[in-house]
Amino acid sequence: MKFKTTIILFVIFLVLVAYIFLFESKSKNDEHAKEKLVALSSESVQKIIYKKEDETLEFQKNAEGEWLIIKPLEAKADKYEVNRLAEEFADLRIERVVDEEPAALEKYGILKKEICLYFKDKEPQVKILIGMENPLDNTFFAKRENETRVVLLSSSLKNLLEKSVFDFRQKDIFKFETDEAKSIKLSAKKNQWEALKKEEEWFLKKPVKALVKSSKINDILYSLSNLKAKEFVSEEKTKEEIKN
Repeated sequence: MKFKTTIILFVIFLVLVAYIFLFESKSKNDEHAKEKLVALSSESVQKIIYKKEDETLEFQKNAEGEWLIIKPLEAKADKYEVNRLAEEFADLRIERVVDEEPAALEKYGILKKEICLYFKDKEPQVKILIGMENPLDNTFFAKRENETRVVLLSSSLKNLLEKSVFDFRQKDIFKFETDEAKSIKLSAKKNQWEALKKEEEWFLKKPVKALVKSSKINDILYSLSNLKAKEFVSEEKTKEEIKN
């Protein structure tokens, strides 16, 4: 009889432990969820519209999953910068809730900026309205379009929010993997040469045939692969303009 009683008490104990564990786990998850203004996967973001005071930036993923700039111009985007934008705002932590039922949004500068995220197979889109910077700690007033409360967002977003369309553009002059290069040719007014790669060795083909140090060619290839534009002077040039 005592043995059965012990078993029953042990089972009750296990049930209580399981209940407490699940209850606390759920409470922590709920509390954690309340700390987020948005809690979604950035990998599902397909389109981003960022409206600033003076311009609107629009980014769209193509069929290959590459980010493109659609507005204010059409160009390839810097995937690192746009992915960071998606990551920060798809999983957006609240620093503090300022006002649950604001009488007026004007005092928080809400609508100064607006970020809209479009998710794959998810409707409607998520729109975040961003206000002025809090002078006390450089956080930002903000709210979700479908919520009433005004919250503060991290000051770490400041740099991201101040980026221009140039910052989001792909600035690589050449885009290639150095170890995949099989030949290199230089044509200039006073300097012309050509080199070919055979297996792991580089050979000069012009102006003379000779074995060259692979490290020299690899240094050139590395420098070319890391060239980035400092400024886009013109979006399009005619053949005549290029010649001049």
